[in-house]
Amino acid sequence: MIRNLVFFAAFLVGAPSALAQNQVEVEYAHATLTSGYSAWNDVNTFNYFALGSQQFVLEADYKNHFDESAALIGLTYTHVYDPLWYQDFSLSFSTNSSIIPALVAFSELHRKLLSDQSLVVGLGVGYNIDKDPYTDADLLAEAVYYLDAHFSLQAGARFNLSSPGSVLTARGFGSVNFGYEKWQAYLRFEAGREGYTIVADNDFQNEFASRDEAASVRYWFKTSMGVGARLDYYQSDFYNRNEIAIDFLLRY
Repeated sequence: MIRNLVFFAAFLVGAPSALAQNQVEVEYAHATLTSGYSAWNDVNTFNYFALGSQQFVLEADYKNHFDESAALIGLTYTHVYDPLWYQDFSLSFSTNSSIIPALVAFSELHRKLLSDQSLVVGLGVGYNIDKDPYTDADLLAEAVYYLDAHFSLQAGARFNLSSPGSVLTARGFGSVNFGYEKWQAYLRFEAGREGYTIVADNDFQNEFASRDEAASVRYWFKTSMGVGARLDYYQSDFYNRNEIAIDFLLRY
C-alpha cells in the first residue's frame, strides 16, 4: 500500500524542506513463509512527481499472496500550506480483499520544528475496509529528526481499532536513514500487536504479537538511474515471512 511520505523524505533527501525528485521505482519482491503457506510474489511500481510545491505518489501493484492475486492502485497527494505545515492525503483500492484491503484511506498532518526545521512531527488517521465484515481505524504519531545532511532518525507509534470485536492494539517503530552522494540506506524495526491478520484465503487470526525488521540499500550508478535491494523479516505466532526485493530506479 501507499508508502508513508515522511519516511520517504527521511530516506531519500538530506533536508526536511526539500521535495523528493521526480522518479519511478519498479520493485519485484519474493517472500517465503513458514507453517506450510505458499510464497508471495509482488510487482510494485511507484511514480513520485511534483507539480510546483505539491508532491504526488502514484502506485500500481500486482500481488500474489496465499495463491490469490490482486491488483492495487493508489494515489497520495501532499499539500503544502506554508513553509512549516504540510499534509498527506492517500487513497488506494484493490481488486481482491481476501488478501489485501479493498480500500485504504489515510491523511497525515506534518509540522516542522526547531530553528533549522530539523525535526518533523506527524499525526495521521486512517481507515481500511478489508474482507467483509472486517475494518480497521488507525492513528499514527511519528517524528523524523535530521541529524545532519546524511543521517536522520524516525520513530513513532500506531494505534489500531479492528472490527468486529473492537480490538485495540498498538505498535511502535523506528528507523535509521542514511544518504550520501550515490548511496541511500535504512534500517527499520517495528513491533507490537495486531488486531487481526490474513493467514490464508478467507482465514483470519485475531489479536497477537508480531515484529518486523527491514534493511534497504540503493546505489545510483548514474544521475538518473539506480538499483536497490531490500530484506524484510516478519515474525508472528502464525507464520514467519522472509522477503527479498530488488528495485530499479529512474529519475526524470
